Amino acid sequence: MMEIEWTPELSVGVDEIDQQHQQLFSIINQLLEARIHNLGHRPVLSILKRLVDYSDYHFRTEDNYMIENEYPLFLSHRKEHLAYIKKTGEWITALERKDAAPTDDMVAFLCGWWRGHVATSDMQYARYINATQNNA
Repeated sequence: MMEIEWTPELSVGVDEIDQQHQQLFSIINQLLEARIHNLGHRPVLSILKRLVDYSDYHFRTEDNYMIENEYPLFLSHRKEHLAYIKKTGEWITALERKDAAPTDDMVAFLCGWWRGHVATSDMQYARYINATQNNA
């Protein structure tokens, strides 16, 4: 598995959001490291909880930004966030109950979801907001 890397091409042009994306990628890489080094259940759960908490914080930042800028696709974007929150919440519950063990599939999903979400959905609102601000 390869680490997830933030690159300038993933910049949405808002420093606060770009910095949050970089922090999210960093936490995912910590999760990846924990899996590679087989650190076990408790460290993975701890890192996953930190990722979920920071994701919630980040989603609130994005939601406020999209509402403030009257982004017309806000609700569909928000649905993506809610689906992610549901899936990661289910993992945490399963790990806490020890119904599941940490898996490489979990890390692969997180890497793929964040790469895809930032590169498509987040870029979509960034282009919209940039275009409307430049036309104001």
